[in-house]
Amino acid sequence: MYLIRSYALNNIKDKIGQNNHFLITSLVGLDVILKTPPKELTAEFTTWNPKQIKNSVERSRVYLLQTSFIWIIDCLDTYLKSLNRKPFYIEDLTLAKDLNHEDVSSQISAKISKLELHLKRLPEVEVSVLHLALHWRNLIAHTDSNDMLNSRYVEILKKEREYMKKNFSGLILEDNLILPTNNPILKQKTVSAFIKCIQTIIYKIDEELTEQISLEPYIYRILFNHLSKNKMKMQTTWQRDVEKISSRLKNILLNNGFRTEKPADSENKYFTFEDPHKFDHIIHTLSHMTFTDAFSFLKAKTNWQDLHKTN
Repeated sequence: MYLIRSYALNNIKDKIGQNNHFLITSLVGLDVILKTPPKELTAEFTTWNPKQIKNSVERSRVYLLQTSFIWIIDCLDTYLKSLNRKPFYIEDLTLAKDLNHEDVSSQISAKISKLELHLKRLPEVEVSVLHLALHWRNLIAHTDSNDMLNSRYVEILKKEREYMKKNFSGLILEDNLILPTNNPILKQKTVSAFIKCIQTIIYKIDEELTEQISLEPYIYRILFNHLSKNKMKMQTTWQRDVEKISSRLKNILLNNGFRTEKPADSENKYFTFEDPHKFDHIIHTLSHMTFTDAFSFLKAKTNWQDLHKTN
């Protein structure tokens, strides 16, 4: 088996993977309504018959852009929180402690800044765009926000206008985008760029953290976490034959970022044991134990306290 991503990314991958596609599809639908207004429509539980279709479409467009934008920010927040919760993907104790600090744990921008310090390959421009996106989120979501974008990120964004235009759907970083005034209005190209940037940052974080994982202890953490949360069901699984138990254990790993086959995509990194039989040995050993013995074995192998004493 091959580890290709964290359980945290695995849990949100489908939610973030096609955000721009869904956004554009929805905007196309609004344009169709504007150009060819349908007669009164009756959908489930409601009737659609606005008095001013153009006004309704324009307001719906703003709503769609803002909610798509907030959605991807929430996915990022969910991902960052999950990394530092059981079964834990961050094995750097200093980083884990920094992310758990009371001044950091509730702020996405603060967590990203800590990750910048500890991870070496987060792209500077994309990180700056991410902080810009978070700045916009605060202005949109909080009318009384006095949030200011760090001058370092402002300078990077101004310097890298051409890079952004080339790599982010032709986005032009005008001054009123970098330093928005009150009541900022998001445009489709801006939201698409923010979505693409956040997707890139999530995958870059995940790739670097995956390289730092100690594979065997991590497997034990995943399995013990699942057995602890689903004890009754797993006890029932252990009443079946060894083959069924083995299959269930493998499925737990597959649902947490592992694959049975080496990824064909050369850009998709993967990690596995040098010994090709190591995975099978772990699964074989556990599936031949009683549930009680397997549970005790995994509990002894799971170093919660060593990893995150604050959790």
